[in-house]
Amino acid sequence: MPHAARPALRPARRPAALRCARLRTLDEAKALVDLVYDTYGLSFHRDWMYHPEQMLELNRRGDITSFIALDGDRVVGHTGFVRPFFELQPEASRPLTDPGVQEAGLSVVAPRLRGQGVQAELGAAMFGHAVDAGLRGVMMRCVTHHPWSQRSATRAGGLPVGLLLGCVPRWVRYDNDEHQGDQPLSSLLIFTPLRPTPAAAPLALPAGFGFVPALCAAAGLVRGPAPRGEAPETTLTCAWNGAKQLASVLVPQVGADLVERLGQTVSWLICGHIAHVTVYIAADDARLGEAGPALAAMGLFPAGWLPGFFAGGRDAVVLQAVAWQELDPALIAVEGEAATQIKAEVVGGWAASRGGPVAQPPRHGAVIVHLDARRRARGL
Repeated sequence: MPHAARPALRPARRPAALRCARLRTLDEAKALVDLVYDTYGLSFHRDWMYHPEQMLELNRRGDITSFIALDGDRVVGHTGFVRPFFELQPEASRPLTDPGVQEAGLSVVAPRLRGQGVQAELGAAMFGHAVDAGLRGVMMRCVTHHPWSQRSATRAGGLPVGLLLGCVPRWVRYDNDEHQGDQPLSSLLIFTPLRPTPAAAPLALPAGFGFVPALCAAAGLVRGPAPRGEAPETTLTCAWNGAKQLASVLVPQVGADLVERLGQTVSWLICGHIAHVTVYIAADDARLGEAGPALAAMGLFPAGWLPGFFAGGRDAVVLQAVAWQELDPALIAVEGEAATQIKAEVVGGWAASRGGPVAQPPRHGAVIVHLDARRRARGL
């Protein structure tokens, strides 16, 4: 997680009274906010981590599931599950993502207790809850300059399923990252299958996803050809952060206009000074595979695969577009045969897309008007 540079601290002894619990009270939430501020200043990537009442409300709604580490009555650590993209899914609307797949993150440990097993105990409590709650899988994003986080995730049964190139802006700095220089950081997508389903599910893959069949086998998931859908229109929503130059696009339904809609949206984002666009597309329609060459022509290249990500347990194919032209793949550290193959295919796709997406910004607010119309239709 990003934070201001701090002097090196001598690790403290692990507290004998350390225990893990769910976040329950306003006093605990206030203590957690103090921990986040003391550790990261105001640079933590989720603003609601600084608002105790909002943290409690998000936990009540199930949008996040917080676990805290306590040294006596003092909050010294936190981790939790996040319902992916819950900000784009109002309570009154149909869910976009499947509740059986959650994202693990929001990790904070008091600097004096780092390296003392606090995060390991939090992780054990969190994954125990995941199994008891019947989750099908957990996704994580591990920055590639921290091999420890990758090892920890894979030891817990996680499988590398994708690589997001340059998805952390250049100006973000972490501990011990002097080697980064002016490079934006990358993140390895890791998925931990908890409850594999033996029934075959459809999966359409564009070119460049040759690593997926082996991952399906490793996860115990059966996939078959996807039928050609009949939906006339693509369902699409997106969110962006101009300050961080990042955007995400969700496509829960592939329609006949997939290429047109994505072309407009990606061009609009890149031309609006967004540096990294991640696109999650429901992979249950054969038209996604057929659109592969056209998607590549607009600068989209492979990022990864997320099983059961969309509502109804449908897989997502993840694509990406980046404005960064000077990335050094040698600075992207991944471990293991599967992650190495993913890196090779993703970096190859990025190299083929260099020169930038074919980006002609749409005029007259064409994209944002379309997005606003869909939000109004959902009562937003």
